[in-house]
Amino acid sequence: GNAEIQSNSDNVRADEIKGSLKLKGRASGVRVHRILGPLDIQTTLKDVTVSDAAGSCSITNEHGNVSVSAQSLDIGGVRIRNRNGAIELSLPEGSSFEMDAVARNGNIQSSYPDLGPSRKDGNSETLKSKIGTGGPRILLETEYDNIRISGTARGAGVRSVRNAKSRNFSNVRLNLGIR
Repeated sequence: GNAEIQSNSDNVRADEIKGSLKLKGRASGVRVHRILGPLDIQTTLKDVTVSDAAGSCSITNEHGNVSVSAQSLDIGGVRIRNRNGAIELSLPEGSSFEMDAVARNGNIQSSYPDLGPSRKDGNSETLKSKIGTGGPRILLETEYDNIRISGTARGAGVRSVRNAKSRNFSNVRLNLGIR
């Protein structure tokens, strides 16, 4: 089923939801694994980690890092906006997509195969590229930090995009059982 959460100063963890997840938080850390439906997260002041994303993904954050790994790009679009925090995105190699990334007062680093070079323009660095036949649009924006884009081999399983500091994410926990 679908889940909708409002959170204030919590750490939220959601695992294996068959439907969509909508989370509106303030000062809330978020750790999400294997959400099959659309994902919409808005929070501030803490990190957001999404692993094994399988649906469209929209994340807005401030003063915390955002880390996302996708298991496939059959999902629809990805939109990540951050301020005063880094963005890390890991995509399956061999995928088709359109990338539009901008780091204001930051840098863009990519190890994803065939993703074109970024361009520096004043205090901003941008990367626009079409991979394969195009496909889902990926929009990444951050201010005052960096964007890092990497690839994972298909079928290799999900790996952690960032070695985050160990934190207790037990305040709110959802497991709606994907079978």
